[in-house]
Amino acid sequence: MLYGKKSLNAKENIASRCRNSRGYTLLNMLFALGVFTIIVSSMLPLISFLLHSSQKSGDLSAFEWEVFSEQLSNEIRQGKQFSVTAEGIDFTNPSGQRVSITRYNDLVRRQVGGKGHEIMLQQIKSIRAEITSTGLAFNLVSKANVSYHLSIPLFQNLKGNTYE
Repeated sequence: MLYGKKSLNAKENIASRCRNSRGYTLLNMLFALGVFTIIVSSMLPLISFLLHSSQKSGDLSAFEWEVFSEQLSNEIRQGKQFSVTAEGIDFTNPSGQRVSITRYNDLVRRQVGGKGHEIMLQQIKSIRAEITSTGLAFNLVSKANVSYHLSIPLFQNLKGNTYE
């Protein structure tokens, strides 16, 4: 019986210490969260400025180029009957529609069936597409005079200036 009373007294002693101690309160936590929020929000404009100042004016961002490359590669791999034009490329998509990807002012645009104006890239000075022995090659120059190159391998028959 004595053992039971001691353990009961020990539990009450621990509970009373927790009730009487001044721990980390909700008010302390809210204050710390407020200070952290102020510090982080004051750094966001600085980080944004540093990211934008590292990129040349008139140049493509890495994300823009990556999205363009992936989208174009996927479309080209599904297409057939390719023909290179002075400012881009024309091909037939799996639905049988004629798709053209050309330069329009300082844009690279995509048209399906001669209609539409889907912008794929901006800030482009020139675009050159060519058929190589292994597929298609795209060379782009941005307004900041930075060159970009994309090679898309094709496993189709080469005939002159077109793939079939």
